[in-house]
Amino acid sequence: MSEAEDDFDWGSADGAEAVMSRVCADEAMRREILQCLLDSIAFVDQTAPDAWAVTLQGNGFRLNVGQVEALTCDAGWPFPPYEGGAIAMRVLTHGALPDDVLAWSGDGNPSLQLGIAPASYKSIPAPKHIVKLAAKQPGSIRPCYEKLMRAHESYLSSALQTPTGKIRSGTPFKRTHSEDLVAYAKAVCGTPFVSHIAEVAAEQDGSVAEYFEGRRLLFRQRATSEIRRQDVPA
Repeated sequence: MSEAEDDFDWGSADGAEAVMSRVCADEAMRREILQCLLDSIAFVDQTAPDAWAVTLQGNGFRLNVGQVEALTCDAGWPFPPYEGGAIAMRVLTHGALPDDVLAWSGDGNPSLQLGIAPASYKSIPAPKHIVKLAAKQPGSIRPCYEKLMRAHESYLSSALQTPTGKIRSGTPFKRTHSEDLVAYAKAVCGTPFVSHIAEVAAEQDGSVAEYFEGRRLLFRQRATSEIRRQDVPA
């Protein structure tokens, strides 16, 4: 682990903000990436709220659904490395890719580098792909993500199913889930804070973390079921 990764608390919302601010200093691009994450989570959560988890990493995050990776953002990938410090995101897909995305991958667009590779996860039927996006400016990743959404949702649906066709009830990645990253993403994107995982955590320890205008807030549950808000020192 690098010295930079030692500078923050991995289990805190401050840690989530520190990672994402370092990974993507541009606020507009950070919002764009986090909105993609929230959209993928929302699709999965409506069917199987316990079958996904997002892991905070030193260079970004990884959304896992069931047994497999689904969406990853990482500023340090050599796959191969993109020039100029471009922010990279991997979108996992199932089924045919849209023609305009295939065309986009070869048009030499300077604002977005796009690569397509076969995915190897055995639990997902073919055809399956990893679409690698790297952008140096805001407004580049989101349009391509939206074009991939149907194929991405097909992948998510497959990831949610067991070999017998049942909906998964959990994921082994839950132990590394970062609810604070989800809370931070929702704050940045202006999405109301509603999370099944957060509700479960609140029932267990009596507190829920949120953000308000960039400040972390902690909501503690009293025995009388009254919610009390506390500002958390920066």
